[in-house]
Amino acid sequence: MTKICWHYDLIYFGGIEQSMASLLEILNDKDMFVAHRQQYFTQKPMCDRIRKTSKLINTDEIDTMYNDITIFAGMIFDYKTVFEKIKSKKTIGWIHFIPGQQVIFENMLLYPEYYKKIDYWVCVSEVSKRGLLSMIPDAKVRVIHNIIDENRVKRLSKVPININADKNTIKFVTSARLSKGKGILLGIEFIKQFHEANIPYIWYLIGGGSDPDIIDAVNEARKTYNIITPGFLENPYNVIVQCDYGLLLSENESWGIFPDECHILGVPTITTDFEAIRERKNIEKYGIILNHDLSNLDIKEIINKKDKLKANLKSYKYQNDLQLWYELLDDIKKEL
Repeated sequence: MTKICWHYDLIYFGGIEQSMASLLEILNDKDMFVAHRQQYFTQKPMCDRIRKTSKLINTDEIDTMYNDITIFAGMIFDYKTVFEKIKSKKTIGWIHFIPGQQVIFENMLLYPEYYKKIDYWVCVSEVSKRGLLSMIPDAKVRVIHNIIDENRVKRLSKVPININADKNTIKFVTSARLSKGKGILLGIEFIKQFHEANIPYIWYLIGGGSDPDIIDAVNEARKTYNIITPGFLENPYNVIVQCDYGLLLSENESWGIFPDECHILGVPTITTDFEAIRERKNIEKYGIILNHDLSNLDIKEIINKKDKLKANLKSYKYQNDLQLWYELLDDIKKEL
């Protein structure tokens, strides 16, 4: 038996955790471990989900653990302590950001004495891979897009919920961390244009956050615009499936699973033109891509194109890279 451990310092409710939890559920290996630190922001619902398929370990409660393979899913942690506690024959660094563009502050890639301990790298997109290679030219790296449990998304979307919206109202939904990087302020500008054009609309802004400036901006916008903020939802899918567009106006994304979740549910997307969105096949067949300054926003196009984009999504096939994880792990096991 190969002992495999996934390490992620902070279990919150972002795309990293969603992808890791989905991957663990699909792999369904009861002998896998997830090591993390219990912190103030640790999300109990996500921990409970992980515990259903894996053994969850608080690294503050152990002295040393020995693994055959450890996948480090976060690059911002107490490197010295973690590498002293978690010993592995082989290691994988799982990159969910764009080195040199995102997370330009404290991260492991600043310290050769630590990143040289990583044997293999997995990046969630080609743009992430280019960023990594610009910093570590000799990195052994593969691109594996974030994994979504397609069946789980569809199943949860069928849980009954009444979103109380008129059928003539155009419905937008965002499920993301409430932060500047996720384009929440740009989302407010987007909604403002519908408001000023007297187009009936509603924006479901699902997610939590800790940036006081963004929280204040959202609360202020709610006084004028039709924005619903339910906070973090364990199941956002039964809201998403009832909307006309998924809205993600991020400054940048290393991949971003929200567009894929929308498309799985037959919901078109409106996104900014970040590089990773173009890595999807036929993306403009399933959504509208806007400039970062919204200069090409066309309200009539958004309204008139909605039904055509939804019809296109009936033939959508989710690009599942699960097999690439099996291949990587099998290749590494041969070296043990």
